[in-house]
Amino acid sequence: MSEDKPKILFIDDREPASFVNLVIETSTILIEMKHLETGDYVCEDVVIERKTIDDFVSSIIDKRVFRQCERMLKSPHRYLLISGRIKDIWSKITPHAVLGAIAFFVTNGISVVTLDDNEEMVYMILKILENHGKLVVEPSYFKKDCFKKPVKKKKFKRKRKVKPKDSNKFSLT
Repeated sequence: MSEDKPKILFIDDREPASFVNLVIETSTILIEMKHLETGDYVCEDVVIERKTIDDFVSSIIDKRVFRQCERMLKSPHRYLLISGRIKDIWSKITPHAVLGAIAFFVTNGISVVTLDDNEEMVYMILKILENHGKLVVEPSYFKKDCFKKPVKKKKFKRKRKVKPKDSNKFSLT
């Protein structure tokens, strides 16, 4: 393939507009929206499936994610990105079932990454594409403070006043 030919990132047309706009705002790659059978983001031989933790749970229950996994295995570079915390799942399925599904994907050759929010998700998508030589990511596209380490609040212990046992022992001389 010629190095001069611009690379196109195909984005599934069912992806939320707010997320797609974030990708467009932070990327210089050519983007084309279309209905994708496999993955949500495809650039040549790289397939990325993006899921929220709630969608991931629902797709485990209805087994949709396993069919998606099977289709993704046809691509040499495949990733499943999940936004949200596994610990926050309590309603439909146990966290152990989610971890079991993740283990299934990893053992079948799909890299799985969990992320906190959409900005991290976009950054990860673009960095994956960059690492495969599909584009170059400029860090200035992202907010400078989006990856700052959270500040831990320090707990201050009250200092007890120490009183001398015998206040008459102190004198000014």
